[in-house]
Amino acid sequence: MRYAFELSGDHEEIAADEAVACLATEGLKPVYTQHYDHCLVVELEEPDAEIRLEKIAGKLAMCHHILRVAFICKNEPETIISSAENCDIKPHLSAGQTFVVRARKVNHHTAVEGSYLEQRVGGAVFRKGYRANLNQPDVTLRLILTEKCVCGSVIASIDRKAFHARAPHKKPFFYPGVLMPITARALVNLAGVNKDTGLLDPFCGTAGILVEAAMLGSKVIGLEARNEIIQGAKLNLEYFGGDYNLL
Repeated sequence: MRYAFELSGDHEEIAADEAVACLATEGLKPVYTQHYDHCLVVELEEPDAEIRLEKIAGKLAMCHHILRVAFICKNEPETIISSAENCDIKPHLSAGQTFVVRARKVNHHTAVEGSYLEQRVGGAVFRKGYRANLNQPDVTLRLILTEKCVCGSVIASIDRKAFHARAPHKKPFFYPGVLMPITARALVNLAGVNKDTGLLDPFCGTAGILVEAAMLGSKVIGLEARNEIIQGAKLNLEYFGGDYNLL
């Protein structure tokens, strides 16, 4: 089964590498990968892949959604509509479920309005016997309009608001010039951190990286030369919780 990671625009290369690192951390080994602009497509053969992908969604920072791919085609309106009409939608929608189609234009890969494709693709799905619900759908079908059109059903979404809630100035202790939580989490994921690993940050500062690692269940250790900063790091780790030691 093919899956797509709809990547954010924070940092294209790090976002893709973060997704690959999280796949490895969860023991998933893609037999195929294709990297488009703001989209990473992988093919997984593990029978419980979607369960593990849902766990990965709880870790990722530089990603919006994980999709079960319905089709990939040329980024041309006629081809997209034809692909929607001819694809097998049953792996994505069960009988009686409602749907909505949402399109995301990536950079300048198409001049076609996303709303036009939403309507036309939605019409193709409607003619297969499914009802649309624009407000509270059971299933969201997304069109990622990048070098190709990647269409799939959302199986997991990343709560990026939670990272903004942990912005440095909102933490108990703040010091200028620190990493934003999204970047810190991405670095933690690139390191392959999980609940069975420990993480040592020899220049931990206000514990931005340690907080993100501790939230994934890792035992963390931080070193810092300045007493004022290490005390601030302690305040932040106590506030967000976790197993930590500071020196």
